[in-house]
Amino acid sequence: AYVSNNHVYFVVSKFKDYGKLSNKNIKDLISGSRVEISENKKEPGDFVLWKPSKKSEPAWDSPWGLGRPGWHTECFAMASDILKTPFDIHAGGLDLKFPHHENESAQIEAIQKHNLSNYWLHAEHLNMDNEKMSKSLGNFIDVSTLIEKNGSDVVRLFLLSAHYRTKVSFSQKKLDECKKMIEKIKRFAKNFNIDSKNIELKFSSEHELFIDALNDDLNTPGAIGVFFSFISEMNKKIAENSINDADKEKSLVFLKLFNSIFDILDFNNLLHQNIPKELQDLLVSRQEARKNLDWKLSDSIRDKIESLGWQVEDTSSGQNLSKKK
Repeated sequence: AYVSNNHVYFVVSKFKDYGKLSNKNIKDLISGSRVEISENKKEPGDFVLWKPSKKSEPAWDSPWGLGRPGWHTECFAMASDILKTPFDIHAGGLDLKFPHHENESAQIEAIQKHNLSNYWLHAEHLNMDNEKMSKSLGNFIDVSTLIEKNGSDVVRLFLLSAHYRTKVSFSQKKLDECKKMIEKIKRFAKNFNIDSKNIELKFSSEHELFIDALNDDLNTPGAIGVFFSFISEMNKKIAENSINDADKEKSLVFLKLFNSIFDILDFNNLLHQNIPKELQDLLVSRQEARKNLDWKLSDSIRDKIESLGWQVEDTSSGQNLSKKK
């Protein structure tokens, strides 16, 4: 580092691994990037570690007068002090990869001789009308509004349906499609006893494909595709009444595995849908009638249930009760 006009600068040319995170050489990085131009610098790529504070800014005493750390140093200091280094995952927008993350990383490697983090996840931007969504352009929708209109599970699935390193274009149509996808998952989940908390999570080949996709640079759309392919396969078996106990167990394991990562389903809500006591009694009576092959009584109970605004569907896993649309 060197001091220039009460500023302290990091000499990037003396750090041999500079550019490692961005995978570019120094000249290519500086060309066309957001580096700060200053007459105090010896080289354009050198970045400030400490600088004099303006009147409106916080200030601390130092050997170079009252001042404050530069942006990259602020983050490096907080990460080192609070998180301890190296920590596991450092995420951020793609626009922060250089110079901010490169400069964060350079400082800690120069001082502590190890990486700032083990993994870097740089996300692409959310687009609105083919432009990056940003406050400066005024073309943004805040998260609270999106959640209020669509639900947090829908917003989450929408964002995870694209790879984190690909641009995502905002679309209400896509959000509506995600709503339908979630309804499909819920209908599928109702076929199984999802309250089986003690089930052993034995992974089959289908589960392994799902995990492999996530291990492949967090390929969430690939993992979602594997999950829905499995649902389609099981739904065919359910429709053909050919689903067996092994299929049911695999389905239950997959639902719990999927939800442990994507957090889409509220299992408690699925289990306890505020079914009135009268309906619960009717379901028990109907189940008993079907067991005794009393189809006339079974049908009359079904009619009673429907007159109360509900509908019952017979599945291989039992009776499935839902509100009439």
